[in-house]
Amino acid sequence: IAEEGNALVVADYGQLEQSVVATGGILDKSEARVVVVAVRPEDLNADIYSVQDADGATVVHSRLAAIVERVLSIVELVRQRSDATILLANFQLPVDDIAAGLFDNHTETDVKSAVASANESLSRAASQESDVYVWDYAGLVSAVGAHRWTDERLWLMSRQTVSTANLPIAANHLVRSIKAVTVPRAKCVVLDLDNTLWGGVLSEDGIQGIRLGDDFPGNEFKAFQRCLARLRERGVLLAIASKNEPSLVERAFREHADMVLDWDDFSAREIGWHPKSESMQHIAETLNIGMDALAFFDDNPVERHEVRINAPDVRVIEVPENPLEYRRALLTSGHFDTPFVTREDRLKARMYHDESQRTRLRETAQTMDEFLASLDMKLEVRTLTEASLGRAAQIVAKTNQFNASTERYSTAELAAMMEDDGVDIQTYRVSDKFGDSGIVGLTIVRLDGECPLLDSFLMSCRVMNRQVENAMLANVIARLDDQAVTSLRARFVPTARNAPIRTFYEQAGFAQTKSGDDQFCIELTPDCIARAMPAVFELVTPG
Repeated sequence: IAEEGNALVVADYGQLEQSVVATGGILDKSEARVVVVAVRPEDLNADIYSVQDADGATVVHSRLAAIVERVLSIVELVRQRSDATILLANFQLPVDDIAAGLFDNHTETDVKSAVASANESLSRAASQESDVYVWDYAGLVSAVGAHRWTDERLWLMSRQTVSTANLPIAANHLVRSIKAVTVPRAKCVVLDLDNTLWGGVLSEDGIQGIRLGDDFPGNEFKAFQRCLARLRERGVLLAIASKNEPSLVERAFREHADMVLDWDDFSAREIGWHPKSESMQHIAETLNIGMDALAFFDDNPVERHEVRINAPDVRVIEVPENPLEYRRALLTSGHFDTPFVTREDRLKARMYHDESQRTRLRETAQTMDEFLASLDMKLEVRTLTEASLGRAAQIVAKTNQFNASTERYSTAELAAMMEDDGVDIQTYRVSDKFGDSGIVGLTIVRLDGECPLLDSFLMSCRVMNRQVENAMLANVIARLDDQAVTSLRARFVPTARNAPIRTFYEQAGFAQTKSGDDQFCIELTPDCIARAMPAVFELVTPG
């Protein structure tokens, strides 16, 4: 399946390799952003799970291994023809084709372990390739129920794998998977409190009267809080938007023995009597993220409607009436799916806590220079490697405000640039006395003769106003100075949100060229490095 505009292009049945390699085939018809490779072993070998000799286990394993090799060869053919993100479906466990039935695990054939081994091979291969991810088709079938996944009559009549009743479920799961690899997930889930994080109304029932504990119905809210805690561990920030009394809410978090989440687990708190849409705005400003990075979870349909109307960029989750279904609604919303979690993601909540400490220090400093000098900042500069490729791709996909070109290079494209001697890609990690902010910046320089092009210059907004951008530019210029380059062009594509970087370029000495708004140029005079490198940084360049 390949995306063509707003349509889908589907390969002909049974034409696997042919559809990929044929001139005028599926990859020639579209500029695909996503290609889904979905193969059922039974379709390629109807007897794959049958045992035909005494060495049955070897037969099943070897047949599946051959299917895996064929599927991976198709992935390689797609990669040769396209830079699209590839979703690779794993194999569902057969139901009726297991001769040993209930005791398959006790037999030499052991079909279940053979399928598990094949799926492990697919996962391992995907993890070693850029922009190739597993679509967990096997997990989907298992969750719904393998016995009712396929309508046997439709399968025998028309080779329709998924029953008509399950087609919407399969489509939703595939769309979620595609969205996860093409659209940045929400950065923060904003939560109501009463009848959301606990049962009952705090101001009426009191701290010990709310429903939260190890017995029903309090345990359903406790389970929901555990679900949120796991999301936080994966880098999703938590925030509160509640019409409540602030001091009472804080006491509830600190005093209730069955509270899973702590008061300090929330990176932003809006507790008062103003409209929830205003709370969304305040939370976005506090966290320095866009409104579209917020996902709102509130049991009250009136509050959800108010946010949809007055804060339309916020992702509003439709909350079911039954609290038992809260976890499913949250996790299947599609707003928190991601193919991988980086080190920076796992440390994100800690990073926002560190930022609050910096804010308090800034409030006590006499001047901005005094504040920056007191941070003891270090800037670690590294050439892009496989280890940092995932984070680099994440920055490219998510950064809007301080992004000169907003070019959304894929992981595969960045990996190809890593192998190109004509492209220099550097990552920038910032740390200070309060903690490590992780990799927050990326520069891509195309070394084009005597006048290289600063193709991409982007930085996370959470480190703005700390002169990080000046230090990044200083590093770019220093690397060019080693090559006796005399001038530098910079690419700039204006958007509704990236005006700050245009201002930065102009203040750094770039002058707009006559070629248009998207090109700036600077002459690398001897004082460029001294002018660009801030004294508040210690530059770290690991070997």
